[in-house]
Amino acid sequence: MTLRNTYDGLKTLKAAEVLNTVGLSIAGLIVLISMISSGSIGSRDSISSQELAQAMGGGALFMITGFATIVLAIIAYIMQIVGVNKAKTEDASFDNALMYIIGGIIVAVIDSFAGGWFAALLSIATKVLSLLVVLCIISGVRNTAVKLENAEMDKKGGTIYIVMIVLSVLAIAFGMLDSMIPSMELLLTFVAGCFNIAKSVVFLTYLSKAVKMFGIEEEIKPL
Repeated sequence: MTLRNTYDGLKTLKAAEVLNTVGLSIAGLIVLISMISSGSIGSRDSISSQELAQAMGGGALFMITGFATIVLAIIAYIMQIVGVNKAKTEDASFDNALMYIIGGIIVAVIDSFAGGWFAALLSIATKVLSLLVVLCIISGVRNTAVKLENAEMDKKGGTIYIVMIVLSVLAIAFGMLDSMIPSMELLLTFVAGCFNIAKSVVFLTYLSKAVKMFGIEEEIKPL
């Protein structure tokens, strides 16, 4: 049993998560520079975009970095859809993940037009849907591991499942606190970002092992 579609899908999902991890790391670096530039953590709510640009060595670098983060996020998102779509033909969990992705897109579009408490609620809903996508993918990997008689990956998936929930809850919680405690906004945003990066790294590690469990050696084509 090779489950080639699942293998190809997981390879794409792994590549998507690499881009996501890089994008989150860049975003975290921007927040860190903001904290350093502000002089002391908690001394004021935030710094201006001009001050942040100067701290990063000029407006051009600031714009390029910000643009790169957005581009990476978009590419990663598209690759995630492609990967899940490939794998869904062989396991229903990936099909569920695709539905949550579509739901997340709809909520995100509505959120862009919303404001106040409703926008905050939709923002949380988007994060929850994103978590559900990840959990469905993990479930898909575990089901695949059972088909491939790989008990270790199935068991490890159960642990990763819980870890992802804990890290996501912490990231959402600190993300909510930053608007409630303006004097610590940058610090709380940075902490939330660290949890998101940790979540992405854990997920990427599991996806990497998931790809390896197929035991498929890719043919190296001559130039």
